[in-house]
Amino acid sequence: MNANSTVAAVVEGSGEGVVAHVGLHALGAFTDRLGLGDFLSARIPAKGERLPLHDRGKVLTQATLMLAGGGEACADIEKLRAQAELFGSVPSDSTLYRTLRNGLDAATLEKLWEAMAEERAGVWSRSSATTGSATVVLDIDSSLHQVHSEHKEETAANYKGGLRFHPIYCFADATGECLAVRLRPGNAGANDIADHVPVLDAVSRLRYQSKTTPTSSPAPVATISHRR
Repeated sequence: MNANSTVAAVVEGSGEGVVAHVGLHALGAFTDRLGLGDFLSARIPAKGERLPLHDRGKVLTQATLMLAGGGEACADIEKLRAQAELFGSVPSDSTLYRTLRNGLDAATLEKLWEAMAEERAGVWSRSSATTGSATVVLDIDSSLHQVHSEHKEETAANYKGGLRFHPIYCFADATGECLAVRLRPGNAGANDIADHVPVLDAVSRLRYQSKTTPTSSPAPVATISHRR
């Protein structure tokens, strides 16, 4: 089953065959070169009597492209479905919903995080921003996200007014990657250690990367900074 999120495309300046979302195609082509869809597919167990029409690793990869393009709900996957010349066969919003709701239990999610850690280790080993043995600086930061309905789960009024989420993030300083995030209500505190610890526990999956570090090099060491 093809786990690629894009199809091969040629860019021309003739003005014919004009398409949208070419920036997302470039991002998708990059993930395909990394083999991200295959990494994810291998961690999602097949269910039912037959394989699904859409490879589940590709479904998740195309969902990330949709989010990168500003999508906010499963229905926004239609933006990619309208560009078959770039993204090929794209799942419907109902297929994406079923994948997220029914196909990703706690055990599968943990395996997907392991796949991301393995993929990240390979990328970091080839990046000029990381060496595989240098100190990994972790930036912890919380951010306010306004919502427009009081019916959203875990929303709460915030000191800035209105209903918001107040998730807490952990970023890799060298690359800017978000390594972990914890969703919290809008009235959660920015410096609550009870929320910092679970985020750091989630980032402990970085230890998986040290397995790929040559034995002659020390394992990466994490230091923590808090953005204010």
